Amino acid sequence: MSKKTLLWGGGAKAMLALELFDLKDVIIFDPFIKKLKIKTKAEFFNKYSDLNKIIKRCSKFHICIGGMNGKIRTLIAKKLILKKLAPISLIHKSSLIHKSVKIGKMIMIMPNVVINPFVKIGDYSVINTSAVVEHDCVLGKGVDIMGSASIAGFCNLKNYATVGTNATIFPRITLGENCFVGSGSVVNKNVKKNEIVVGNPAKFLKKNISDEKNDITMDNLKRIK
Repeated sequence: MSKKTLLWGGGAKAMLALELFDLKDVIIFDPFIKKLKIKTKAEFFNKYSDLNKIIKRCSKFHICIGGMNGKIRTLIAKKLILKKLAPISLIHKSSLIHKSVKIGKMIMIMPNVVINPFVKIGDYSVINTSAVVEHDCVLGKGVDIMGSASIAGFCNLKNYATVGTNATIFPRITLGENCFVGSGSVVNKNVKKNEIVVGNPAKFLKKNISDEKNDITMDNLKRIK
């Protein structure tokens, strides 16, 4: 029997992974939902007591958790790699990615994304539909760029930074670790670590709570033995 692909997460990202990337022989695991809302022939499990059995049946995985969850995505992925599962990237055939772009592990790149020359994309990052990343940008681990966002040239997005839908980032901007740029915002100056900024021009709104303080997430991560 051939080994299966584990999709961790049973929400919208899992639906998109199944619909857009023609995945076969899939098992979905999500401890936070009782029943899938998507129609699929994939097997579904939601109990940690089943996880080790699931892992033994799989050879590869993708974490289907988006939004402001880059660190959670990264931590789960590292646990599964220790279990000898191979992370896979999902890159849509309609995306336009220059041959010079360096792509890390377990990347999701959605339809009609444009990534121009000399960009580096860190592990476990997500770039959503019709987003544009201009030349010479560096994206850290667990970055999430939402739909139709535009990142100008020479920008540096630190680990776990999130850029909201339709946001615009000016050239040579640094977005600090675990920061969040609100939808439609226009960023013309650097954003510090753990800051949430919104508006045009973007201004500080409040501090972003670190994933490490998310008790539900951390407690469940400890259950991946």
